[in-house]
Amino acid sequence: MPPFLDRLRAGEPTLMLGVRGSRTTEVAHIAHSTGHHAILVDLEHSPMSTDVAAQLCSAAGALGMTALVRVPEREYGMIGRLLDGGAHGVVAPRIETAEEARLVARACRFPRAGSVPRPPRCHSSACVPCPPAS
Repeated sequence: MPPFLDRLRAGEPTLMLGVRGSRTTEVAHIAHSTGHHAILVDLEHSPMSTDVAAQLCSAAGALGMTALVRVPEREYGMIGRLLDGGAHGVVAPRIETAEEARLVARACRFPRAGSVPRPPRCHSSACVPCPPAS
């Protein structure tokens, strides 16, 4: 996400395409080819699945764009899956208290700092062990 944030911090024009109706990764390619720097996948105002949102985010990331996802109100359990699936960040609607903001932040972090679960360890001899939690 740094090029996107760098552009914002520098006050440069920064284009983000809102995605609500598309269900294929071609929308990320269209956004990229038209000079957009990011996409915002809107799960709050569409019936799009988490799987489709993750595919759109992965496609945008592979093209060097930033992918943000607006999550449905108070459905913070999906945040970890979206971040694991390729989202660079989330937009959480209608945060009205500091405690609600803390809940969203906690949902974005790994254990000990938050509540996103670590992947299970592999028990095959061909697997590389997971690094210890920091």
